[in-house]
Amino acid sequence: MRDAIDDAHPVAARAACGLHARWDMPGLGSRFGLARCAHCSHTLGIPNGRGTPANQQTTVKET
Repeated sequence: MRDAIDDAHPVAARAACGLHARWDMPGLGSRFGLARCAHCSHTLGIPNGRGTPANQQTTVKET
């Protein structure tokens, strides 16, 4: 991904779900609002949703 950051060119790579594609570094709007791939989320063990998982509020019940 370093090439995409420095040169603003898409980089060929495989996503966690197995999809092979040319990827661009996401911009600020993408990271906050676009839906995450459900298959990638499941593979990585993160919740499905929009934006980055770090921006989601989660409820943790203390026992």
